Amino acid sequence: MSLQYVIDGYNIINHPAFIRSSALKKSGDNRLALIRFIIANKTFKNPHNSVTVVFDGFCAESRQYNDCGVKVIFSGEISADEAIKKILESSPKRGNIIVVSDDRQIQLFTRLQRAKAMSVEEFIPQPKPSAAHQESVKLELNYTQIEKINKELRKLWLG
Repeated sequence: MSLQYVIDGYNIINHPAFIRSSALKKSGDNRLALIRFIIANKTFKNPHNSVTVVFDGFCAESRQYNDCGVKVIFSGEISADEAIKKILESSPKRGNIIVVSDDRQIQLFTRLQRAKAMSVEEFIPQPKPSAAHQESVKLELNYTQIEKINKELRKLWLG
Protein backbone atom coordinates (compact mmCIF):
# COMPACT_ATOMS: atom_id res chain seq x y z
CA MET A 1 0.00 0.00 0.00
CA SER A 2 1.48 3.31 -1.05
CA LEU A 3 0.93 6.38 1.07
CA GLN A 4 0.57 10.01 0.08
CA TYR A 5 2.12 12.50 2.48
CA VAL A 6 0.67 16.01 2.33
CA ILE A 7 2.85 18.41 4.26
CA ASP A 8 1.98 21.91 5.49
CA GLY A 9 5.32 23.44 4.51
CA TYR A 10 5.47 26.63 6.55
CA ASN A 11 3.99 24.83 9.56
CA ILE A 12 7.11 22.65 9.64
CA ILE A 13 9.61 25.36 8.68
CA ASN A 14 8.47 27.54 11.59
CA HIS A 15 8.41 24.68 14.12
CA PRO A 16 11.17 24.73 16.78
CA ALA A 17 12.08 21.07 16.10
CA PHE A 18 12.86 21.91 12.47
CA ILE A 19 14.64 25.13 13.37
CA ARG A 20 16.91 23.18 15.76
CA SER A 21 17.73 20.64 13.06
CA SER A 22 20.85 21.15 11.00
CA ALA A 23 18.86 21.44 7.76
CA LEU A 24 18.50 25.22 8.01
CA LYS A 25 22.18 25.81 8.63
CA LYS A 26 23.12 24.37 5.25
CA SER A 27 20.70 26.38 3.13
CA GLY A 28 19.58 29.97 2.98
CA ASP A 29 16.25 28.98 1.43
CA ASN A 30 13.97 27.53 4.12
CA ARG A 31 11.67 25.86 1.60
CA LEU A 32 14.56 24.15 -0.15
CA ALA A 33 15.98 23.17 3.24
CA LEU A 34 12.71 21.42 4.09
CA ILE A 35 12.72 19.49 0.83
CA ARG A 36 16.35 18.47 1.31
CA PHE A 37 15.52 17.46 4.88
CA ILE A 38 12.69 15.23 3.64
CA ILE A 39 14.96 13.55 1.08
CA ALA A 40 18.03 13.26 3.33
CA ASN A 41 16.20 11.73 6.25
CA LYS A 42 14.52 9.13 4.05
CA THR A 43 11.27 9.95 5.78
CA PHE A 44 9.45 8.03 3.10
CA LYS A 45 11.13 4.64 2.99
CA ASN A 46 8.75 3.08 0.46
CA PRO A 47 9.61 4.31 -3.06
CA HIS A 48 5.93 4.06 -4.01
CA ASN A 49 4.95 6.70 -1.46
CA SER A 50 4.43 10.22 -2.77
CA VAL A 51 5.16 13.52 -1.06
CA THR A 52 3.37 16.82 -1.61
CA VAL A 53 4.53 19.92 0.23
CA VAL A 54 2.03 22.80 0.28
CA PHE A 55 3.21 26.37 0.83
CA ASP A 56 1.12 29.53 1.15
CA GLY A 57 1.27 32.12 -1.61
CA PHE A 58 3.08 32.31 -4.92
CA CYS A 59 6.61 31.51 -6.06
CA ALA A 60 8.14 32.52 -9.39
CA GLU A 61 10.84 29.82 -9.19
CA SER A 62 8.56 26.95 -8.18
CA ARG A 63 10.09 24.63 -10.83
CA GLN A 64 13.34 24.34 -8.87
CA TYR A 65 11.47 22.70 -6.02
CA ASN A 66 9.76 20.04 -8.14
CA ASP A 67 12.97 18.69 -9.69
CA CYS A 68 13.88 16.59 -6.63
CA GLY A 69 11.10 13.99 -6.46
CA VAL A 70 8.93 15.95 -4.04
CA LYS A 71 5.84 17.66 -5.44
CA VAL A 72 5.63 21.26 -4.30
CA ILE A 73 2.43 23.29 -4.49
CA PHE A 74 2.11 27.01 -3.86
CA SER A 75 -1.49 27.71 -2.86
CA GLY A 76 -1.72 31.07 -4.65
CA GLU A 77 -4.80 33.09 -3.72
CA ILE A 78 -6.04 30.60 -1.10
CA SER A 79 -4.33 29.48 2.09
CA ALA A 80 -2.22 26.34 2.30
CA ASP A 81 -4.84 24.97 4.70
CA GLU A 82 -7.55 25.36 2.06
CA ALA A 83 -5.29 23.74 -0.57
CA ILE A 84 -4.70 20.78 1.77
CA LYS A 85 -8.46 20.45 2.31
CA LYS A 86 -9.02 20.42 -1.47
CA ILE A 87 -6.40 17.69 -1.88
CA LEU A 88 -8.17 15.60 0.76
CA GLU A 89 -11.62 16.17 -0.68
CA SER A 90 -10.57 15.29 -4.22
CA SER A 91 -8.72 12.10 -3.30
CA PRO A 92 -10.53 8.80 -3.84
CA LYS A 93 -8.16 6.99 -1.42
CA ARG A 94 -8.23 9.24 1.64
CA GLY A 95 -7.23 6.38 3.91
CA ASN A 96 -3.79 6.38 2.27
CA ILE A 97 -3.15 10.06 2.99
CA ILE A 98 -1.08 11.32 5.90
CA VAL A 99 -1.31 15.08 6.55
CA VAL A 100 1.61 16.59 8.48
CA SER A 101 0.58 19.74 10.34
CA ASP A 102 0.21 21.06 13.87
CA ASP A 103 -2.80 23.15 12.85
CA ARG A 104 -5.70 21.78 14.93
CA GLN A 105 -8.33 22.59 12.31
CA ILE A 106 -6.38 20.74 9.62
CA GLN A 107 -5.85 17.76 11.94
CA LEU A 108 -9.58 17.61 12.74
CA PHE A 109 -10.58 18.00 9.09
CA THR A 110 -8.07 15.28 8.13
CA ARG A 111 -9.56 12.84 10.63
CA LEU A 112 -13.10 13.68 9.50
CA GLN A 113 -12.02 12.77 5.97
CA ARG A 114 -10.76 9.42 7.32
CA ALA A 115 -7.14 10.26 6.60
CA LYS A 116 -4.31 10.22 9.14
CA ALA A 117 -3.05 13.37 10.84
CA MET A 118 0.57 13.52 11.96
CA SER A 119 2.10 16.22 14.15
CA VAL A 120 5.36 17.94 13.25
CA GLU A 121 7.03 16.33 16.30
CA GLU A 122 6.11 12.89 14.97
CA PHE A 123 7.31 13.78 11.49
CA ILE A 124 10.74 15.15 12.40
CA PRO A 125 13.00 12.36 13.67
CA GLN A 126 14.43 13.27 17.04
CA PRO A 127 18.08 12.38 17.59
CA LYS A 128 18.68 9.68 20.18
CA PRO A 129 20.82 10.92 23.06
CA SER A 130 24.13 9.14 23.34
CA ALA A 131 24.98 7.03 26.39
CA ALA A 132 27.59 9.60 27.46
CA HIS A 133 24.99 12.36 27.26
CA GLN A 134 22.48 10.33 29.28
CA GLU A 135 25.06 9.74 32.01
CA SER A 136 25.94 13.42 32.17
CA VAL A 137 22.25 14.31 32.56
CA LYS A 138 21.76 12.03 35.58
CA LEU A 139 21.12 14.14 38.62
CA GLU A 140 22.71 13.26 41.89
CA LEU A 141 21.57 14.95 45.05
CA ASN A 142 23.80 15.55 48.02
CA TYR A 143 22.67 14.84 51.59
CA THR A 144 21.62 18.46 52.27
CA GLN A 145 19.43 18.60 49.16
CA ILE A 146 17.79 15.28 50.05
CA GLU A 147 17.01 16.50 53.55
CA LYS A 148 15.59 19.77 52.23
CA ILE A 149 13.28 17.90 49.83
CA ASN A 150 12.19 15.49 52.56
CA LYS A 151 11.45 18.42 54.87
CA GLU A 152 9.27 20.10 52.23
CA LEU A 153 7.43 16.84 51.56
CA ARG A 154 6.79 16.32 55.28
CA LYS A 155 5.25 19.82 55.46
CA LEU A 156 3.01 19.08 52.48
CA TRP A 157 1.90 15.63 53.51
CA LEU A 158 2.02 15.63 57.27
CA GLY A 159 1.06 19.21 57.96
